[in-house]
Amino acid sequence: MPCKRLHKTSLLVVLLTGCWLLAKPIYAADTGGGPLPAGWSEWQDYTGKPYYRRPDGTTTWDRPPPPGGFIKSTPLPPGWKKATSETGQTYYESPDGTTTWDRPNQPAPAGGILGDSSPSDTVESSNGVVTPASDTEDPFAEESRDEGTLTLTKFHKRPIKWANESRLGGELEYRGAFFVSSDPNSSERIWNDLIFELFWDTRWNSKVRTYAKMELTGYLPQSDTRLRIIPEEAYLDLYLGPVDIRAGWQIYSWGAADLYNPTDRINPLDYTDILNYEKEGILSLKTAYSFGNWSLEGFWIPVPQESLLPKPGYRFFQVPAPIGALGNQVITDLVNLKPKRSLKNPQFGARLRGTAGRFDLSASYFYGLATVPQREVAVGVFNPVDNSVTITVNEIFPREHTIGANVATTLGQFALHLETAAVVPEDTGRNIGSADEFRFNYVVGGNYTFYNIIGDDDLRIFLDFTQELHQGNKSANLARIFQLSILGRLEYLFSDDLKFLLSWAFNFDDKDFIIRPRVEWNLRKGFRLAAGFDILGGPQGSFFNQFNEDDRAYLWLKYQF
Repeated sequence: MPCKRLHKTSLLVVLLTGCWLLAKPIYAADTGGGPLPAGWSEWQDYTGKPYYRRPDGTTTWDRPPPPGGFIKSTPLPPGWKKATSETGQTYYESPDGTTTWDRPNQPAPAGGILGDSSPSDTVESSNGVVTPASDTEDPFAEESRDEGTLTLTKFHKRPIKWANESRLGGELEYRGAFFVSSDPNSSERIWNDLIFELFWDTRWNSKVRTYAKMELTGYLPQSDTRLRIIPEEAYLDLYLGPVDIRAGWQIYSWGAADLYNPTDRINPLDYTDILNYEKEGILSLKTAYSFGNWSLEGFWIPVPQESLLPKPGYRFFQVPAPIGALGNQVITDLVNLKPKRSLKNPQFGARLRGTAGRFDLSASYFYGLATVPQREVAVGVFNPVDNSVTITVNEIFPREHTIGANVATTLGQFALHLETAAVVPEDTGRNIGSADEFRFNYVVGGNYTFYNIIGDDDLRIFLDFTQELHQGNKSANLARIFQLSILGRLEYLFSDDLKFLLSWAFNFDDKDFIIRPRVEWNLRKGFRLAAGFDILGGPQGSFFNQFNEDDRAYLWLKYQF
């Protein structure tokens, strides 16, 4: 089938499917209303709609008043909703599917402004206590930062011999995008991506757990249509008293800020689509020791792994900036000097985190290779015949020391945070600008929720201000876009199943920007739909200006089973 015909057919199928699903009823999950009377329990039907069981076994759709009459309870923090297990126990779930038995007291974490990191199957409360998706504590839980994605992880128990508990699930996602205009690097206007994920979580006994999540992605827009299979996460856990060990492909999430985390530098990322980049698991060994409200963890990465960047000839490829007025410049070679995958290139780090009064605190150190390369431009010999200059671009991965610190607290309905990172790069002996110089990043910000704006509608606002202090010229590196910027996200919740999001970022130094409006809809149990726009722009020579031909509209549809 011709490529254009395939694109039109797949988009038509998705649109018809979406229209059919939109006709289905939407049920908002319960978000509170006071404690249930003695003997009552909350349940959900197959659509997710809550109903209530009396002590005599009869049921009703109407929530009973709490003991002593109706008392409006304190609302759950933004993003969380209450649910009931098969045994009638109440638990709480965030938009990315992470669950906890304990009532949360902080908003569900928000995702990054440019993209979304892979979710964890655990959550961390404001007092530093880590709560896994089951009743067995997971000491390695990381802060989930997948608010902006369509992840809706549900676990389905499956019996397995010799195991205490086994969970199997997966999801199938379609991502379609239509670009407003052709790009200098690519004339393709339509992208179709298919993503299939399957996970298997098994707790063999109180000391041993295995977890694996594999991802199969089909990139259909490019002329070299390809499939990619990666172990997003796959590890073995050992719980040995106060000491715990995890070995395998892991995803780390460091930092306290909502929208941008300069301390979160461990995992490589897939930048094939820079507006929706995703973390990739990295092979590592991690240990953790807990004492009181504090935990100390350390990790070792035996083999380095770099991020996946857009290739020349594709959208979002960063063309090297011209070198002054040196004739007709011709790039003859793009040399990726990636580090050797050898045990002689180890990386390691440690983090101490815990609580002191009303404050969540952490301090971290990471010694490793940058996963996103810095570019060294080498100018060749001038050719007077055709007035051209040959240029070679080398991609360098400097080794760096990163020292980080985080503070987070709440003041009433305000959640506030400060995140800092000092980066001390080792000298590469190459001309890579400020990447060879000491730099200091900080992010300060917070979030606030306005309840019952119109009826039961809620409004959340996230704001982060970030700055990078450095010597030398500004870097156009993908990992260092926001060097003097304000980032924000507005979320208007019509219900637990329907919300509007507006994310934005503005760089004060270059006056460039990105704006991302989006609507997300929980169509029915297991199905989610998102549609939106990505708008980029700025003055000539700014970072986002190089992608001003990449404005697009998109549609995502995800089914989880």
